[in-house]
Amino acid sequence: MNNKILLGIIAILILIVAFLLLRSPPASTQPLCGNSVCDPGEKESCMQDCKGGKLNTTKPDGGKNPETSQFCPDGVCDAKERAGGTCPQDCNRSVKPPVSTSCGDGFCSYGAEDSTTCPADCPQDACGNGMCDMYETAAGCPQDCYPDNLPYSVLIVHEESWSGMVEIVNLANQYHAPLTIMFWPGIVDYILENQSRIDLVHQWQAQGHEIGIHSQGCNEGPNRDPQCSDYACLKQGDAAKYERLAYPQPIKSGMSCWDPNLLPETYIYEASGYRDDGRSAFAIKFDIGQNRFLYGINTKPGYLESLPCGGATQKIAQYITLKPSEFYGAVFHTADYAGCCISDSSGNCIAWDDMSDCPGGHYVPSDKEPLKNWLRFLYTKDPQGVRRKTLSALMEDYVLPNNLTIDQDAICNSQDPRVNTCGILLSIDHNPPSGKKCFSVSAPGERLFNFERCLTTGTYCAYEGNERCSQSATPMYCPAKCIVTNISDFEETEYCPESCGNGYCTKSESPANCPQDCANCGNGVCDTDEKQTCPQDCVAPVKP
Repeated sequence: MNNKILLGIIAILILIVAFLLLRSPPASTQPLCGNSVCDPGEKESCMQDCKGGKLNTTKPDGGKNPETSQFCPDGVCDAKERAGGTCPQDCNRSVKPPVSTSCGDGFCSYGAEDSTTCPADCPQDACGNGMCDMYETAAGCPQDCYPDNLPYSVLIVHEESWSGMVEIVNLANQYHAPLTIMFWPGIVDYILENQSRIDLVHQWQAQGHEIGIHSQGCNEGPNRDPQCSDYACLKQGDAAKYERLAYPQPIKSGMSCWDPNLLPETYIYEASGYRDDGRSAFAIKFDIGQNRFLYGINTKPGYLESLPCGGATQKIAQYITLKPSEFYGAVFHTADYAGCCISDSSGNCIAWDDMSDCPGGHYVPSDKEPLKNWLRFLYTKDPQGVRRKTLSALMEDYVLPNNLTIDQDAICNSQDPRVNTCGILLSIDHNPPSGKKCFSVSAPGERLFNFERCLTTGTYCAYEGNERCSQSATPMYCPAKCIVTNISDFEETEYCPESCGNGYCTKSESPANCPQDCANCGNGVCDTDEKQTCPQDCVAPVKP
């Protein structure tokens, strides 16, 4: 009897063990394919996971938190975690990013300085005036500095140094700053040589950063630049390399040559590099042929902290002139951050990871403060990064849904009186030579921004003096403030040199001293042939 009971117990135990084994096979044999996660080793063997599935990189939770598509906790408040409030471990941190505490360095450091402790860096602003002024912070003046009262901003990094880029991403994560990282083609080749570098790029994407294209020009096709190299310029086959690196995310953004034969099919957002002004009120839609178009916004590049156009100082000065409906594009370079080598033969600034070997030129030391100052400044205004976006996120979350776009051809052919009135700021030619655009796509950034703002407000930011006209001044005018001026008060002399015969009858010209421009201009009647040439007679005030 005892033997029968013992045998029965053994039989039951065997059945239980067999049942458990059938339900939960050992981890080494568990079927991962089909779990919507592109696990290591599945890229070739499980397309249903790796065609759109989330990359599983090494993270504390394995990257499989069911509540979010990001990694929680990993010490980084990712974009989806911030928006959904799903990871308080990362997003409600008490640890603040590092700040400068040096009074007199020209930067009002959040949490370390204020108008009492360091008036030299932090002058007293008018808290409560409805504007988040230069030295106001979200902590010190929440009634002015709250997300909906701030412009959006995009932070773009041109990648020329791998080690510098790694450091920049880690820094940006501390400040809740999503980056749009634009790689040269040669850097993409370098990354694709090593799986650990590829995995790190995928980790950056999972943290909310975007991968894009940086090209100095076309190295093939009708727009080929003879000065280009394969390392820095686009050629056939490069698009596939970018797509391979960013997969499964598409390549949408960059600063590129506009050849549809060289760009990925998904490429649609352009960070236009005018260098002088990063402000935008609209995105301009450009036709690049073959039924392809790009939406371009102004961006403010610039190397180091050299004035009047470099570093963070100029960017901050321009940013604070924006309305909450407008947006700002800032560009920094890893070559500046990590240091670079200037070649005597070509003059190119090449970023080497080992600056002990700088062939044929001289070494330019790194300067990390401009980027750090920009990140600190934005953080003081918007600590959680609500108004900071990647380029594609800015376009798809804000610009396109709010119809903040204008077609280049519509500008050229518009019957809208606002376009015709504000067009004088852009020097629009409504009868351009055959095959030419009605305005330059490389027009100075401040002209584009002034035109865009004028469309909605009837005002523009006037020049701050005779910078544009002075022969001794820098040829690049970089606005440092906004002198708000009605379009009806615009004078062509602002866009000098003033020249009789340029087709515009300026306020200093008349039928007597410049009949070829003025004819009957100035008689108070807007004649048919004066609509584009005589603002005195034809420009009506534009209502905001």
